[in-house]
Amino acid sequence: MKHFFKIFFTLFLIQIIIGFTNLLSANLPEVIQQIFHLLNVLISLPLSMIDRTYPFYALGSLSFQIFLFVLNLSLQTLIVFLITKGINLKSRIKE
Repeated sequence: MKHFFKIFFTLFLIQIIIGFTNLLSANLPEVIQQIFHLLNVLISLPLSMIDRTYPFYALGSLSFQIFLFVLNLSLQTLIVFLITKGINLKSRIKE
């Protein structure tokens, strides 16, 4: 469980940093803006597959938007957690 929370907070910090740099990249060259847009699209997965506006541009109250952000972050954390668990299990089997 401790490993899950480490992944959760690491992804949280990464997403906050990418979000702020995306906001501040308005004056940067277009190539860099496109890179930050691509990163923004990637961190909005898997919820953006349900609706393109999720989780960052969803209409609704602030609490609903925070819920979508946390839900998306939790799903991402679960995916990364399961992948790392699978890699650890696979390396233990080989030994």
